Amino acid sequence: MKQGICLEKRRTVLGREIRIHMFDTGAGLDVLIEGGDRSHIGAVAVAGPGMETHEIVFPGHKEGCICRRWAEALKEIYHNPVTVKAGIHYDNIGRREILEILDAMELVLKEIVEEEMNENISITNKTMELSDCKDSWFFDETYRCWCLEDILYTERATTPKFQRLSIFVPEPYMKAKGEIDREGSMNGYTAETVPVVFGNNSAGYMQMPHVWLGGPRCSAEQYLEHGFVYVACGNRGSESRDENGELCGKAPANLVDLKTAIRFLRHNAKAIPGNLDHIISVGWSAGGAMSSLLAVTGNNANFDAYLKENGAFMEERDDIYAAQMYCPIVDLEHSDQAYEWMFSADKENENSPAGPAGVMTPFQEALSAKLKEQYIQYFNSLGLESPLEHQPLLLKEDGRSGSAYDYLMNKISESATVFLQKLQSGELEVPYSVEDYLNGNYEYLTMAPMGGKEDKEEGSDLMQGHAGPGVALQKTENKGAGEEAGAEPPSLGDLVSRPPKGVPYEGQEPPMVLVKGNEKKGWLSWNGREAVITDLDTYVLQHRRRMKPCTSFDTLGMDSGENRVFGSKKNHYMHFNRGITAAIAELKDEFPEEYKRYYDSYAAAELDPEQDRRIYLINPLNYIGTEEKSDTAAYYRIRVGASDADTAFTASMILALKLAAAGKPVDYELVWDRPHSEADYPGDVCRWIDEICGEAEAAPGQTAGQPETEAAAGQVTGQPGVEAAPGQGHEPVMADISWINRSYLDIPYGEESKNQRLDLFLPEEGQGPFPVLVYTHGGGFAFGDKRDFHLEAYLEGVRRGFAVAAVEYRLSGEAIFPAAVLDCREAVRFLKAHAKEYGLDPERMVSIGGSAGGNLAAMLAMNIPNGAFPGEKPEDEYRETPFVAAAVDQFGPMNFKTMDDQARANGISFADHDEPLSPESKYLGIAVPEASKELCAAADPASYISEKMSPILVQHGTVDRLVPQQQSLEFVREIKERIGEDKVEFAALEGAEHDDPMFGAEENLNLIFDFLRRRL
Repeated sequence: MKQGICLEKRRTVLGREIRIHMFDTGAGLDVLIEGGDRSHIGAVAVAGPGMETHEIVFPGHKEGCICRRWAEALKEIYHNPVTVKAGIHYDNIGRREILEILDAMELVLKEIVEEEMNENISITNKTMELSDCKDSWFFDETYRCWCLEDILYTERATTPKFQRLSIFVPEPYMKAKGEIDREGSMNGYTAETVPVVFGNNSAGYMQMPHVWLGGPRCSAEQYLEHGFVYVACGNRGSESRDENGELCGKAPANLVDLKTAIRFLRHNAKAIPGNLDHIISVGWSAGGAMSSLLAVTGNNANFDAYLKENGAFMEERDDIYAAQMYCPIVDLEHSDQAYEWMFSADKENENSPAGPAGVMTPFQEALSAKLKEQYIQYFNSLGLESPLEHQPLLLKEDGRSGSAYDYLMNKISESATVFLQKLQSGELEVPYSVEDYLNGNYEYLTMAPMGGKEDKEEGSDLMQGHAGPGVALQKTENKGAGEEAGAEPPSLGDLVSRPPKGVPYEGQEPPMVLVKGNEKKGWLSWNGREAVITDLDTYVLQHRRRMKPCTSFDTLGMDSGENRVFGSKKNHYMHFNRGITAAIAELKDEFPEEYKRYYDSYAAAELDPEQDRRIYLINPLNYIGTEEKSDTAAYYRIRVGASDADTAFTASMILALKLAAAGKPVDYELVWDRPHSEADYPGDVCRWIDEICGEAEAAPGQTAGQPETEAAAGQVTGQPGVEAAPGQGHEPVMADISWINRSYLDIPYGEESKNQRLDLFLPEEGQGPFPVLVYTHGGGFAFGDKRDFHLEAYLEGVRRGFAVAAVEYRLSGEAIFPAAVLDCREAVRFLKAHAKEYGLDPERMVSIGGSAGGNLAAMLAMNIPNGAFPGEKPEDEYRETPFVAAAVDQFGPMNFKTMDDQARANGISFADHDEPLSPESKYLGIAVPEASKELCAAADPASYISEKMSPILVQHGTVDRLVPQQQSLEFVREIKERIGEDKVEFAALEGAEHDDPMFGAEENLNLIFDFLRRRL
């Protein structure tokens, strides 16, 4: 709002007009709200920078809190005192009407705040072409670099304040504004060869701005001094809302924004210096996770639909050359288990942003023990290998022994060794010796206790609040899924954003306190060359104690940042850790009150049809070892503070080992005494970038040559240096196929897409010809994998004399209907054409699948002639038909038009299939309500019912929340009415949900194979 200008808004609420006047006085903002039955001042609130908010509520105006909310919200973006006076008065109304008034006023407030914020947001580029911005470049004398700031990287920005980036170019690479100096050089690089460091500012998966030089969280200086181009990028986050107040930043929005920004940079490659085939991603905490995800999901089709929606340049690439990951918080669905495993010896948590100091309750202790047990089982399921001994890395039952435990302790000891060696040689600028350090005869600065108390007395508690009152559960009032506990405070992204020009930045740095070091000789031994840490529990209790309560990520109060990132557009906060649900269920009898308090809210999360996908998409472990689907980075560097208590050490350790097992060179190390931060020794990251880039050039999309100093593929390195053996990664979400000796993997059956592949598994004995199960996986036509864990049930066919063909097909993010149908039909033709080669019986092929795969299996069962679908050749040009002899459809969606009506009628299923981003809408390429009847009919197998169809077994759970059981009942009824009862059999699984384990249980498999025995 410009000074002296009055803004006026009017709204009609409960049939009366409300008027809002805002006036900029130059020294502050005056707001007057009046209306209703009569107008008079009933409440006043005053807020301003550096002052507590004052509020006066006159008698009879108990809901005057709206004034306080307005004053505080406007102050955050106005940076001046704000006075709000409310004069709304309604006679003879109840509390429900009062709440309706407040809701209406809240919408107006959001609208005003959004307008004010947008007015204060600086956007440099009027178009997406940086060549139009030459006059906007300016030179920064302090950092000796050219700057192009506040660049919007998508035309479809929903939160423009955060969807911006800035580019900083060292002086030698530009002659003047926007003019690249092709001859300029620095530190051996030119404008053509210099790497581009892509710094993301993600924190806690929140919305975060791009940094400015010298601003908070800015690490640009070291990179610019070394001669690298530096890009600072902001992104949406879990609390982001669009201009309509709708949530728009849930997973994977922050990753999608970063991918969009990389594509934007490549679109403008000619307008900026730097080798955009040598993009080095850098981030810490959630930013470290984002850096790892950028590295392993390059150009992955899973994100295409999100990128299109976000306005990305789809013709460009988003793969990167290398990733620096500081303290990455990854594998969130197992993070609570990992935390309880690591900090199990500590029953207290410190006072921190994660919650108040507290001592575990008996319930929390029992829950912690359950989660620790779960983690040991999970870790041992990963199939990780010792890099040196080539032996399995395992945890024993106690969690404090085994090869994996020894490996971690060696990494911690190596971290101490490097630190003490540097301290001994004088490399560290600290005023104490090794002996002083080991004896605790030194002081250092750390964050003050959360209460702000700067305790400088001898013996002050480094752990900031341990042994505090047992208040760990004070925040855990049980909320229903999506229910919010009042308004959110200003986000971290708002607090660290650059204020408008002319407005000073109010620093958000935490207060620091000088504390005395602790004595270490009881648990750290040092012989002058090597350090050894005695055991993990002592390390935790004596050096870096528990920071977070139990639970730590998917919190009991459902109030963490992770609860928010895995929420939905409708449910702002949601639980997401299935293991906690199971653990609470196991404790039902021992702790009935806690069970009653927490279980339902955890269990409710499992009903969200899209949550598993949100979780899957932002776990980098799901992509490692699947290069056929991603263009992965060439190099990886992981650094974790050895005093990091935000997450367990094993999270990053697993990430490093998985990368090494996939053949990637990994430089992984713990950095002693560093907290959750950009943990590193000065200059090391720049030296690493020099090593991996060197003089090597890379063609677009290709890996550059390897310099002599880099790690070989499949190694985990660090100081003092540890090699890892190359090997195949083991994906925990994948089916176990190790027991099958006769298999053919990733056989191409088409040429249009890399996803046109199938796996073929043959029985142990015999040469065939074998009957064939043609398996089509589920996943809402949008995700899933032919080899994921769902395949295990169908592999029972191998034991029963069947060949099993698992078909990958194009997903909706790559190509819409009928692409998936065409692919499945082509896969059947391929199998028939190569039947003799593999020992298959072309006359006994069975289509089988669940959910979306059930739809495709049913579509194959209809035995539709060649050439019937757009994109197929005429019938007479095919040698083989896509016909099958029988089919099994498990809980497949059929008639998309009726799904929501059926869901509302049965009172069980979710009525969200008509949404524009529903799986069915994405599959059709248009929202289901807007799709023509003809298009929906074309995707419905029932449209093709005829005498030619094969016998089909249809199965559906009676409490399916994703696909109403009525979909199958209606499909079966139509078959019976049109061609009789002989071609169809139906089995309802009582009490089974969508994708319930009952479908793969032995009893049901016996039913399926009995059906096939009778029908083939």
